[in-house]
Amino acid sequence: MTNTYPGNQLKTVLKRASEWAETQREAAKSMSQALSRSVPGWRKTLLAYKQDKSKLNPFEEPDVGKSTHACARSRTKQSLDDVLDKLKGQLAREDLERQKAGVTFPHKVSPSEFLQHALKIEAAQ
Repeated sequence: MTNTYPGNQLKTVLKRASEWAETQREAAKSMSQALSRSVPGWRKTLLAYKQDKSKLNPFEEPDVGKSTHACARSRTKQSLDDVLDKLKGQLAREDLERQKAGVTFPHKVSPSEFLQHALKIEAAQ
């Protein structure tokens, strides 16, 4: 027989809540310890920005705005293009191997062609 008395249910829920609260306290303590090393530097950057708006904005996304960020973004895009080119080559080789092995697909578009179209759409966005 199940115990459906509200008092017993409340006791069970409170016990779970207490356990979860302890888990959250431990996570918060751990996060506070990890952030304690980076907060002073962030505060220094914030104060410098408040005094001189030409300084690095600590609230701005890292890949937006400054020329160093733009350079890093272009390097990332270049390396991403290299990876995509290698991937396209690998997919084309796999298609050729499947074709030689006589593998047929139920659709007009092979899986690698489908992925290449998806990558083109992603790049266009």
